[in-house]
Amino acid sequence: MAGAPPYIARAFDLSEIEGFAPRTLELHQQIYRAHVDAVNRSLVASTAAGATASATAGNNGSRFAHDYNGMVLHEAFFAGLTGALGAVPAPDGAFLNAASACFGGFEAWKSSIRRLAAEGGNGWVLCMRERGAGRIFNCWIESHAIGLPASTDVIVAVDLWEHAWLPDYGPAQRHEYVDAVLTQLDWDVVERRCRG
Repeated sequence: MAGAPPYIARAFDLSEIEGFAPRTLELHQQIYRAHVDAVNRSLVASTAAGATASATAGNNGSRFAHDYNGMVLHEAFFAGLTGALGAVPAPDGAFLNAASACFGGFEAWKSSIRRLAAEGGNGWVLCMRERGAGRIFNCWIESHAIGLPASTDVIVAVDLWEHAWLPDYGPAQRHEYVDAVLTQLDWDVVERRCRG
């Protein structure tokens, strides 16, 4: 795709998000922008070499997947947050219907997210929607790319890399960070994602 425009880092207004120091949020967004820059460098290098994006950086195509997924998952995470504490999903919406069908209800869905987040490690807890089926499930993604299910779309992303939570929450308070994220989800965004 010679001449394709570069990816542009999106701007996210996180000023209303509670439970995080402004410096933590800015550093987190810098990490996101670094992923965007790395993806663009990889694509330029692959174009110059006449290669495909999967062959980027010589024998280290996995680095491309790491940076690309880091870019996309951070966008899903930041865009899915709102400063409206305690918002809940629409009662007759696609997400709540899917959570009821697949988990037995909203609280059971949240409990599943919390259990996965408690397992530790650097990565993500994602709520994924299976394309064409309307089924949702939660999964742990190691790093940015290991264990990412095919043919799915991200509905909710919870960043569990230490840079996202450790500056504001102690090592034993990871669960408090997860609750801070879950209570500030933008349910309009989640609903649109769930409808596909």
